Amino acid sequence: MSINGRYQQFYSPKMKRLVFPQGNLYDLLQQANQGKEHEYALDYFGQRLTYGWLFSEIERCTSALLALGIKRGEVVTVCSLLTPETLAVFYALNRLGAISDWLDPRSSEPKIIKTLKQTKSKLLIILSPLAKVFAKALSKSSCRVVILLNPLTQAGLPSKVLGTLKGLFTPTPAFPSKIRLLTYQQLLLLAHKQPAPNIRPRPHQGAAIVHTGGTTGQPKAVLLTNESINAEVTQVANFHLRFKRQERWLSYLPPFVVVGLVNVIHLPLILGMELCLVPNFLTMTLAQQLKTYRPHHIPCISLHWREIISGKKLQNFSLDFVKSIIVGGDVFYRGMEERLIDFLRAHNCHIAPTKCYGSSESSSVAVAGCNHQPYNKLGSVGIPLPGNQVAIYETEKKQLTGRAGVIGEICLAGPVLMKGYYADETASKKSLRTHAGKLWLHTGDLGYLDDDGVLFLAGRSKRMIIRRGFKIYSLMIEQLLNQQEEVKIAAVVGKPDKADDEVPCAHLVLQEDCSHRPAEVEKKLRLLCQQHLSDYQVPVQWYFHQSLPLTANGKIDYRQLIILSK
Repeated sequence: MSINGRYQQFYSPKMKRLVFPQGNLYDLLQQANQGKEHEYALDYFGQRLTYGWLFSEIERCTSALLALGIKRGEVVTVCSLLTPETLAVFYALNRLGAISDWLDPRSSEPKIIKTLKQTKSKLLIILSPLAKVFAKALSKSSCRVVILLNPLTQAGLPSKVLGTLKGLFTPTPAFPSKIRLLTYQQLLLLAHKQPAPNIRPRPHQGAAIVHTGGTTGQPKAVLLTNESINAEVTQVANFHLRFKRQERWLSYLPPFVVVGLVNVIHLPLILGMELCLVPNFLTMTLAQQLKTYRPHHIPCISLHWREIISGKKLQNFSLDFVKSIIVGGDVFYRGMEERLIDFLRAHNCHIAPTKCYGSSESSSVAVAGCNHQPYNKLGSVGIPLPGNQVAIYETEKKQLTGRAGVIGEICLAGPVLMKGYYADETASKKSLRTHAGKLWLHTGDLGYLDDDGVLFLAGRSKRMIIRRGFKIYSLMIEQLLNQQEEVKIAAVVGKPDKADDEVPCAHLVLQEDCSHRPAEVEKKLRLLCQQHLSDYQVPVQWYFHQSLPLTANGKIDYRQLIILSK
């Protein structure tokens, strides 16, 4: 097995000698900000809170949760958005050695029941507007205590903000009699005056559970460790991005997705940044957030930039304050990348977007292409972060390779890998496999390496279409369609066909000035595909939408598109 290591030519000496921290997430947070308690940690609706406030809140929350009987290894389900107290809960649970299980607030009642049964959570911490949905589900779970987080009483919010949010909340419904119900403020009254203990974690102890989005299959519960999360943020912090303490970091991606938990909360805090917290119950667009907070660093998904580039919300607005745009979470098509670079230059911002590739199973980012670095090639997702490796699995040969140009399943190795899928050993063994004595994550994504070891995506293996025995990579068709000026977003899925087994179908959202003439656009795009693709790759059917369906994690929901194709 030969693994391509040529990407290491782009590493600095420091990257090659990178040492990963031991201890828990709270330890790293404390070590990174010792003596900096006076600096700002959070901006929550204009209420600026210091690192001193954050440490004090974590201390009180830790003591209170200990008084409730929370123990090492216990799973506590959290269903909340980005608020200061949510961050305190996250680190307090980690300090006690408990595992925080992050559930999407939009989860259905059956999903809630399934999750609570799977984790056997006895404590549930939820945002108060969600109480009605959970009240029905709790009678069928082992949960005994519910803590309600209410943004109306958090962090001393200004009266004008309270007025904006008040209509979002309804009276607390009746819970089953077995449930002990506490507000967050009542929880803190349980705290002891003596300092809360910092329980030392066991090696590779679980720290958090995040749930996959289920873009192409059933969602899974991913168990991440202290080591894997701390390794990931250490890699990003020491890569080619230039970070400085007290720069402003836009935090609007939710904590129930891995990038939100790891790169929107933990990473900027260990860098000493000031987080601009934007809870998702607000209808504040990315453009509004940029104007309001003027952040230096913007982690985001590509779909949000599509909306900005297509619209006029940032017309005549300078983005000269932006130092990095970190794009991940879904495919970042080459045409979109070029459009974003042109858009940024037109708005006085002369950076290139940093592209990221990873998954919940790799603690978020595992591969990246930074700014104007030579390995940040158009259409690529970059090189492995220091300490990680990338290889391509050749299914026919059943082996890993690092040879350039070979398309196969992307596999990752390194300290960022998950411990496994929670309570699902079968699925864990399928994704985590040993090759030549090293543990590798089989991602289910298709890609290839170039001569420099730079990674390019080719799509999802589950999205590969087989037509007349020929393999069709959906991403190849999508790249072509998404480069066209008439197209806002395009996605391609397979549809069962009696004669051809499967045929490709294109689903498109057109730019506003083209939306009234879909037949004309279809004719042009069909001709374009005939000119640039093999005949078996040309989409057979074309569907036009006002928007594409999205998963809870903000990615295109390809399963729904398959249903719409029938």
